[in-house]
Amino acid sequence: MLLLSLSIAHAAQGYLRYPDIHDNLIAFSAEGDIWTAPAAGGTATRLTSRSESEWVPKFSPDGKWLVYAASTGSNVDTYLIPAGGGTPTRLTWSPAPEEPVGWMPDGKSVIVRGRGTDPNGVWRLYTVPVGGGDLTELPLGFGSRLEVDPATGLWAMTRLAREGATWKRYRGGSADDIWVGDPEKGDFKQVAAHDAQDLFPMWGGGRLWFLSDRGGDGEPVVGGGGRERAEAAHSVQRVGRAVAVDGAGRADRVHVRGGSSRF
Repeated sequence: MLLLSLSIAHAAQGYLRYPDIHDNLIAFSAEGDIWTAPAAGGTATRLTSRSESEWVPKFSPDGKWLVYAASTGSNVDTYLIPAGGGTPTRLTWSPAPEEPVGWMPDGKSVIVRGRGTDPNGVWRLYTVPVGGGDLTELPLGFGSRLEVDPATGLWAMTRLAREGATWKRYRGGSADDIWVGDPEKGDFKQVAAHDAQDLFPMWGGGRLWFLSDRGGDGEPVVGGGGRERAEAAHSVQRVGRAVAVDGAGRADRVHVRGGSSRF
């Protein structure tokens, strides 16, 4: 397990959020913009500089592109930008909020969540082509986050959207759970059942990683496989609010260190 840290020399500590990683490059949100920086530490590069906020950057499977959410007036939409910097391209245009949660493994479409087609205004999951086009709703009912395992084709998802909650140690019916299944068979089952929050499912190294509040501290948790009951990994240290797995599925690229200016 590799512990990653990011230090920006001679700079005040910032509030860094929503890390994602590909190979040796980290993308994150800070000061309302999207940045990248070497995983080993070094100078961070600001990719966006709009007056409105941008967040949740996600690398494409090949690492050449980033998608992110941006506030556009009174709405939220999904944008695409080269990972090395360049002109952003807007991918979603509906009057309802749409923000990215990941990519399909072939890199041809982005997974977004939106509220435009649900009569109760809850999140549903869609894909949108990177070249532009209409949203296609995924046959999952309501859902807020989805990760596709490129090795097995299994999907891991959460239905609620509790990752922004400020409370801890909640136990009850509004806690999020992880569901795993084969989309061709529609055999989704709840895994790692617990009455605490289980959030941010990610595939890496043949395992399913996610954050859990079962210990009250939002620690990373790893399961032996998509269908097995998850157990806390003893080699993983205490974490704040985020964890990231490399797009190639390498488990040694997990973000496990919290703090205001370190990953």
